[in-house]
Amino acid sequence: EFKLPLAGERWGLSGGLGFRNGERTEGGRTLYRTAGATLSWQPYAGAEVLLFGGSFLTRGDEARPTFFPAGTALPPRLKRGVDLSQPWTQRKTNNWLVGGVARLPLGRWRLQAGLFDAWKDSPTIFADLFGGVTPDGRAASRTIVAEAGAHDRSLSGELRLSRDFVTGA
Repeated sequence: EFKLPLAGERWGLSGGLGFRNGERTEGGRTLYRTAGATLSWQPYAGAEVLLFGGSFLTRGDEARPTFFPAGTALPPRLKRGVDLSQPWTQRKTNNWLVGGVARLPLGRWRLQAGLFDAWKDSPTIFADLFGGVTPDGRAASRTIVAEAGAHDRSLSGELRLSRDFVTGA
């Protein structure tokens, strides 16, 4: 992480990077990568404008099996750390957020605004389904469902102009 003043107190830059390798209890590893930064500007006393952006990336997250029992008997207990996933079912997820916030006193008025754009891309999504699983661990079927390219996006914002009024003077 870092926080760096630029041009005295009027401009600043802060941000950070994150790296995490997760060990899943059912076996396998998932890689998480994060990055973010904020640029701040104080054009005059009491005013602040922030521009920011960040990302969260996931890699190596294989589809975890889902078990559907045959009849009313439960499937067997699974040992922890045994990865039953197929290595080619890795899910990849990319999340991004960019935006800005402004707080500007304008005489007796205050202008506050924010604009945010968030999106998520999942180029590969898989479901690993075991059907008819018996108490001894055998499965009547295994189906892997692949879905191509899910994309979600959201744009939002707010604008507020406010002022304090004195009454009964």
